[in-house]
Amino acid sequence: MVKLSGYRTRAGNAKTNRTRLILQRIILSLLKEKTSAIMKKEIVEKSHFSGGTIQKHVGKGDDFIVEMMVPLYQQFHTVIADYTVDHSPRGSLQWFVKQLYCDDEVRAILAAASIYEKAFANNGANLVELLADDLRALLDQITEKEPGYSTWLPEHCVDNIRDIVVDVVEHGQRTIEAATIRYETLVAVTVSA
Repeated sequence: MVKLSGYRTRAGNAKTNRTRLILQRIILSLLKEKTSAIMKKEIVEKSHFSGGTIQKHVGKGDDFIVEMMVPLYQQFHTVIADYTVDHSPRGSLQWFVKQLYCDDEVRAILAAASIYEKAFANNGANLVELLADDLRALLDQITEKEPGYSTWLPEHCVDNIRDIVVDVVEHGQRTIEAATIRYETLVAVTVSA
């Protein structure tokens, strides 16, 4: 079993409807932004949740972007809801990780979304540390060896997730700093207007 020590167990943070709505808008914006960048190359890799296979599609415009991203968007929020109440290694969180978390582009989006989620839930307090703790805990959960349930996650995925613990912390700090600058600039412009 892969085990990382030194993290603290944390209860799920309570989220108000307003916080969740803001988070959803941010994540959707991130997904559209990422998809638009892919569309410029006229090739999109589309995940089919039912079979977990990857197919390539020629870009067809904004409607296709929405068609492609909505299932991912909905699934992500299902996972967020499940994660706050059920940390079972057999839950949908683990299925989602198996399907998508090993994709570099998708995990970049989820990393950014996680940072924003933490920002709203904790008012900016120790976000990088909190995120690192959660990722370590998640790695322990999804690599837990249980009878009949020990081989679903390929080893290269475990390695990728382990790397995220470091990568996302660094990315998270930059994201938080950039978001703070944008927010302060917006406030300054609004006040002076």
